[in-house]
Amino acid sequence: MAMRPPIPNIALSRRAKIALWTVAILIVLIIALVQLSGVYINFLWFHSLGFSSVYTTVFWTRVVLFSIFGVLMALILGGNMVIAYLLSPPFRPMSQEQQNIERYRTVLEPRRFLVLAAISVIALFSAGLSAQN
Repeated sequence: MAMRPPIPNIALSRRAKIALWTVAILIVLIIALVQLSGVYINFLWFHSLGFSSVYTTVFWTRVVLFSIFGVLMALILGGNMVIAYLLSPPFRPMSQEQQNIERYRTVLEPRRFLVLAAISVIALFSAGLSAQN
């Protein structure tokens, strides 16, 4: 069986990293503004009908549910990932499959905190969004 060639290491310039972060922040801001405009429009509609207190009660209930369940899921998932990392054996037998996995581990190992944070934030948003509905 032939071995696969090693995965090339992609190094981005400082300018490319800044551009990627800028684009990511702009996308997040645009999504947030679209969502906030919907909240504001709904508030104006409820206010015009004289039911603004009903809308604010529903809104804050959804915010609290999002926060509680999102943070709870992020803590559970993040804690389990930390425990799994700490309990993993430092030396593993090197079978053919393990060699392939080892390449991915060496790429992710220096960025393990970033990966943990990203997965926890995704869990926070997914659990929060499902709980608030």
